[in-house]
Amino acid sequence: MDQEQINSTVHFATGLAVLGFISGMVSGIARMMTSSSKKPTYLPKIEKRKTTVTCPICGKVIEIAEYDSISRSEALKRHLEQARCELLASTAVPEHHSMWMTPEQRKECEKEAGAIACRWAEEFVAPGDFESAKKAARVFYDKMREAIGIA
Repeated sequence: MDQEQINSTVHFATGLAVLGFISGMVSGIARMMTSSSKKPTYLPKIEKRKTTVTCPICGKVIEIAEYDSISRSEALKRHLEQARCELLASTAVPEHHSMWMTPEQRKECEKEAGAIACRWAEEFVAPGDFESAKKAARVFYDKMREAIGIA
């Protein structure tokens, strides 16, 4: 064999070897991509949000009709505003009925919920309803703490 024939045979064999190597790599990669030895992972089930909220003042369970467009807090706020309007209409009390707590009641309320929450509670509930005022003050106090990030 002459040199030219040996060179063409070596080039042919080298090309064939490279082609075989590349096709082997491609088929191995394709096999790895198509067959998985691990079980597929699924996203965790997302529980639906509660569609009700319980009023901490009157204990009434409020259903949230606009479930995706309104938060539980907003539904409770609307309920409290509506309950206050109904209370004012039924008792014929003027809207502004400030400072009706006795000093002893005020001291007890402020001890549990602070002065601001007690003052708001006085404005919110009917004059003389101290138990509801204490509950409302506690709710207002918790909401203030939540708003400023103190849990």
